[in-house]
Amino acid sequence: MPGPPPSGAPNTAVREYTFSEALRSPRLWIVTIAMLTVAAGQAFMLAHSQVHLRQMGIAPTAAASTMSLLSLFMVAGNIGFGFFAPRLELCRTYAVAIFLFIIGFMLLLKINSTSMLYAYAVVTGVGFGAAQVGSMAILGH
Repeated sequence: MPGPPPSGAPNTAVREYTFSEALRSPRLWIVTIAMLTVAAGQAFMLAHSQVHLRQMGIAPTAAASTMSLLSLFMVAGNIGFGFFAPRLELCRTYAVAIFLFIIGFMLLLKINSTSMLYAYAVVTGVGFGAAQVGSMAILGH
């Protein structure tokens, strides 16, 4: 049972769920499915994007550099989510993150230039990085 809030902190009520109540909660299942979808999508992308890019005629060095760029922008997505979530609302920010991640997948299908290749890495990195942090934040609330 949580203790009283520290002095000066707002008195917010925390609802505690039993295990069976939590399992019947639609919010738990929505967040779980969203987390699994994002994690599976990222695993697929990390495992297969390089081969896909090579098959599309992208040079090996350019294809490999997308992984570095993607990783860099995942960190930007992590930090960006932390900045925007309190200002825009947690669920909306998470929805935007998932939307960006989906857009990144769509860009991967249509890459035909170097600029589009880097746009894919930036959008996907920010989307996944934000969704990764967002799912944990939503579970915490």
